[in-house]
Amino acid sequence: MKRERPFYHVTAVPDVQSIMRSGLKGGLKPRNRVGEPLKKRSIFVLTTEKEEVTDFIAISRIWPNQDIEEYAVIEIDVTVCAAKVMDDTDAELSAGLQRIIEQDVIEPKHLKLAKVRKLAFPGRRILDIHQALALRKWTADEWDIARQYLDAPLLQFQEQFEKGKVKRGK
Repeated sequence: MKRERPFYHVTAVPDVQSIMRSGLKGGLKPRNRVGEPLKKRSIFVLTTEKEEVTDFIAISRIWPNQDIEEYAVIEIDVTVCAAKVMDDTDAELSAGLQRIIEQDVIEPKHLKLAKVRKLAFPGRRILDIHQALALRKWTADEWDIARQYLDAPLLQFQEQFEKGKVKRGK
């Protein structure tokens, strides 16, 4: 069955102008991936533009542990995807929503800017807070960020550490 709905590609806002001028270019080594390079130039895409999905991709796959003020979502006309479209089996949690298009370039006329997402994600601060787990007490500001972005078991562990109920590194 042929797909009729568009694909979406998450990218940095400063790259949009170049993409709209020269097209979306495939690569052999996806960003922040381990393992072997791809055999054919490929473009990583999503089947949805929902913010919870594009946020997850931006935060965990494209720019992990980095501050993200904003990112762009490019809509791709699927009728131009003449090349092989495969499931992204390395995508873990988001595998069902990710695809890999084996294609060198998708021409600009088949692309449009779907949106620019303002995110203001404090990735570096979260990494610092996470690395300080059970090493020192967190500041009030760090607790605010941690409550927003870290899992409950980590918060509980830090609370126990700060109350002296668990020792450093235990």
